[in-house]
Amino acid sequence: MNFDEISKKVKKFSKNTVEEVQKMNEVRILNGKISDAKKQVNQLYLEMGKKLYEQYKEAPFEGFETEIRTITEKIELIGQIKEQVRTVKGVVLCPCCNTEVPQGERFCSNCGNKMPEVVDTEDFEDAVVVDAEDVTEAQPAEGSEETAVEENDGSVEADDEEEAVEAEHPEAERVEE
Repeated sequence: MNFDEISKKVKKFSKNTVEEVQKMNEVRILNGKISDAKKQVNQLYLEMGKKLYEQYKEAPFEGFETEIRTITEKIELIGQIKEQVRTVKGVVLCPCCNTEVPQGERFCSNCGNKMPEVVDTEDFEDAVVVDAEDVTEAQPAEGSEETAVEENDGSVEADDEEEAVEAEHPEAERVEE
């Protein structure tokens, strides 16, 4: 074998190698385009599924009841776990802007909204909860001897107040002090 033959074989091999690399690169580019298109289709499926879920979560289509119920349960579970995370972190959500604010802060550092006061529920384990709608303020009749406020010092008569509460909420237990 002479030098010219070796040179021709090397050139041919180089040319074939370059062509193969170009083909491989073109295939890689085309496969990338396929992958991008599949990602876009999957994103559209996801968005479409979210829209359908939101529209039909109260009255699911026939055949999708289980999936919709499961999604709803998982969303509720996620909310519960997020609340546990906030408890561990010692933060609460601002009711105005949903920013995490350290517990005990009086104002949100993001929007400046006044934070609701946190009440320790352990102190009120046996307390009776009454809705504001259920409570009506007693109005004494004019000229009545049973007035809620004494004229001399403005203090509330305990017996009249207790009787008014008992009359409105007979199910509440009376606590003797």
